[in-house]
Amino acid sequence: RRAPPPRHKPDPQDPYWRFMGCAAVAEATARGCTLLLANGDLTSEARPKEVAESRRLLDTFGTLAGASHLAPGDAPAYYVTRGNHDRLHTGDLYNGCSKNGAANDCFGDAFSGGFAGNSTRFSVSVGTDSARYRFVGLDSNDPAGMGILPKTELDFLEVELGRGEVVIPLFHHPASDTASITQTPPGVFGVRPDDALTFRQLLAKHDNVGGVYSGHTHRNNRSTATGTGAVPFFEGGATKEYPGGYTVVRLYETGYLVNFYKTAAPEARAWSERSRGEYLGLYPYYT
Repeated sequence: RRAPPPRHKPDPQDPYWRFMGCAAVAEATARGCTLLLANGDLTSEARPKEVAESRRLLDTFGTLAGASHLAPGDAPAYYVTRGNHDRLHTGDLYNGCSKNGAANDCFGDAFSGGFAGNSTRFSVSVGTDSARYRFVGLDSNDPAGMGILPKTELDFLEVELGRGEVVIPLFHHPASDTASITQTPPGVFGVRPDDALTFRQLLAKHDNVGGVYSGHTHRNNRSTATGTGAVPFFEGGATKEYPGGYTVVRLYETGYLVNFYKTAAPEARAWSERSRGEYLGLYPYYT
């Protein structure tokens, strides 16, 4: 058995949500993870201080990578996608960040080194010639943070699907029509229906889709979708509150294994236990 992950010792001045992420990153490192994919909502409102803090935390795991391939033995690396809380903002607080239309993009400034060209998406293959997977990160946000998948994102995905590896797209908002029935609120919390349908129609044209990963709902959930057969659609549980953990994906030649681990640091467990009482105590049943 592996030794238990080291106990995280947060700054006493830090609020609980801050060291939930620190403990999760430390424990993922202790489990031997070499690639970290942070699938959106790294910040509360993309304030410069929050973005810088997220970048410092993720840098403790590895390097913000711009590489197109990671092989066994390579140094740990990480990539990020944008969540609705990481969207562009306006106001004096954001004026020091790059202008994008009428708003400022502090998140893009901090993480641009991991994106492809002048975009907020990425593509990276992982493994060897006998077992190679490709993770394709997309930006599923409109300026208001609502779920969309515009043509620019889908065109990028289609090119990556054409490479032939097993492809796992990931973006913040869920796109499974069957999962949308049980979201809170139902039907309006994920990618807007017409974009989600176009996305699923694209997947249906290819036989090398290994799964779809999203966040946003704060729950652990696995579903399938209309028109895409047995392709699994995963939603990953929240790190900052109950269920309070992180997902580990282990890649093999004939498939992959997905496990969610509750963060073990005592302070993290205490906050997870306290926050499980949300929604009149029904939160655990949802997440």
